[in-house]
Amino acid sequence: MKLVKLSALVVLISAALILWFISCGGGGGGRVLDGDITINIGSSGKNVGLTAGETWSRAFSVNYNVSGFGGPFTSLGLNLQDNLSGIDFAPQAISAGFSGNAVALAATTGQMWFYVGRLEDYGTVCESDQVYGPFDITLDAGSQPSSVSPATAQATPETMDIINIGAYSVCVKVVSPVDAGVDLNSVGFNIAQCDEPPADISGTWSGLYSCYSDCGNIIDDYVELVITQDPGDPSIATYTDYYADYEGTVCGNRFSFSGGSADSSESGTFIMDPGGTTATKTSTYRNYSGVCTGQCSDTLTRID
Repeated sequence: MKLVKLSALVVLISAALILWFISCGGGGGGRVLDGDITINIGSSGKNVGLTAGETWSRAFSVNYNVSGFGGPFTSLGLNLQDNLSGIDFAPQAISAGFSGNAVALAATTGQMWFYVGRLEDYGTVCESDQVYGPFDITLDAGSQPSSVSPATAQATPETMDIINIGAYSVCVKVVSPVDAGVDLNSVGFNIAQCDEPPADISGTWSGLYSCYSDCGNIIDDYVELVITQDPGDPSIATYTDYYADYEGTVCGNRFSFSGGSADSSESGTFIMDPGGTTATKTSTYRNYSGVCTGQCSDTLTRID
């Protein structure tokens, strides 16, 4: 039996997230049903090449209009074992050197991970603490994937906060023990919409915020923000903060948002306390020159 770390599966997963949000989110705030979703990848998933012993990685960003978003969601899960039928390992695409080294490589296992981070962390998403993997794929005698370990992956609440923002980064990283070509055909996953009604977070919130950046700046100041929820769909909300505008989705008392000003972008999560009078907000930001990124935390009180 040959053990190969199949990066293609993770590429497929990441592509599926993007394609599903685009193709199923709909317009005008339309929503989709919970359950199993299957995405056909098409030609973009053909002939993914891996080189033995070399680290292959790719980072990309996702940013969609919140009015076309199918969420917010409470969970996103993948049964990787079930997805093996959507992957073809193509022996004819393997370099000639593979056949001669098949015996020597039989006990070799590659490594594969995928990472999720906020949009502002695009440059460092491959080191994000929201990491999934490694996953081991066992190939049968016909060089086709037969099993995967671990067999399932479930997004953490922290990852769901990032996905629900609507703007995020994804990184795929793999080290393969062999030269290989892989065809990616389809992927299925299970997704559940928010099972909590959106709380009333509208109104004016004020308090103190503290920000620090990798440029060495620390800022402590007063902040006031005004949140408005869509009357027809209160799971969609916007807010203004001085000269900046933001939008996002509300699941229960959690508001995941993104936006910014002419100078920088920012995304994060606003969490209202059960009593509805105080809240905390955490976020990351990046100025458009790409020079400085940072993190902020706010302690807020509802004033009307």
